[in-house]
Amino acid sequence: MDITDEEIRQCGYQYFINYGDFFLAVLPMTYGKGRLIYSENIDYVANAWCYERYDDALFWLGAWNPKHTKEPGGWIRNPFDGRRRPGGDPNKEYIRR
Repeated sequence: MDITDEEIRQCGYQYFINYGDFFLAVLPMTYGKGRLIYSENIDYVANAWCYERYDDALFWLGAWNPKHTKEPGGWIRNPFDGRRRPGGDPNKEYIRR
């Protein structure tokens, strides 16, 4: 069953892209940071990526297509698996648990 835009809005997401069977949305964080989320259901978040700036999360909301690549770029932390990327650089990735 496809997720509707209205269901996503009712969850409080202002900026999102609805792909029908999943959606991406951006959440503001403290200190001007942002979080891009991936969800296949309005009841839980399947994965998320934190960005140094809210604007970076908004950029990747529009620039990333999850049907083509595994995850977006430029993120600094994945709260689901503990990976961190200083400066958003995948070559500097490490895991902090």
